[in-house]
Amino acid sequence: KGLTPTKLPKFLSPKLSYLIGFMCGDGHFVDYGNHYLIKMSEKSLDQLYFLKSLFKHLFNIAPPIFQIYKGGYALQFGNKPIFVR
Repeated sequence: KGLTPTKLPKFLSPKLSYLIGFMCGDGHFVDYGNHYLIKMSEKSLDQLYFLKSLFKHLFNIAPPIFQIYKGGYALQFGNKPIFVR
């Protein structure tokens, strides 16, 4: 529907392994039934911008970063292909 399609990696690479490890520590996937949420929380904006670059490289998406509280940020987006992979 006019959006850039999600690219899914064909094999486990060091970058994908790093992203998966971060998700296990400071992230989560949620299925709300009518939409999906992928979220990673962090106090370091540099870290979140690095993760954003990994998502762009690995999946061809550029998720937004939000301030969730004073001194805390989250990279958050909904993406069914990544969620159900």
